[in-house]
Amino acid sequence: MPNPNIQIIGTYYKSVAANTVDACPGCVVPDGEQYAIYRFRANGADPSSYVALIWDYEGTEEKIICSTRGDVDLFFDTSIESEHLVGNGSNKLNIVITNNNDTASPTIGGSFELIKVN
Repeated sequence: MPNPNIQIIGTYYKSVAANTVDACPGCVVPDGEQYAIYRFRANGADPSSYVALIWDYEGTEEKIICSTRGDVDLFFDTSIESEHLVGNGSNKLNIVITNNNDTASPTIGGSFELIKVN
């Protein structure tokens, strides 16, 4: 059942070239606002590739929230304040796809849902 409080949804699926890392443009959390990750889904990753949800990808506060080498559908406890994403106007939440195969991947990727908590 969909959560009626979902504020932001991000989705990124694609075929990735051999031995490549690719990231979605990212979802900027507005300055001073807090969001909680409600759900993360990933599909199509295999033992030589993975899909990750990363806060501030390639930034100074980079944090891997979760990563999978297979299909996953995760729901998060949105009441844990230490896990909330606090916006500064530039940090982003990204879906990052890594293909460590010598050939292009089939379509892999993921999606996330965020709830505003302040």
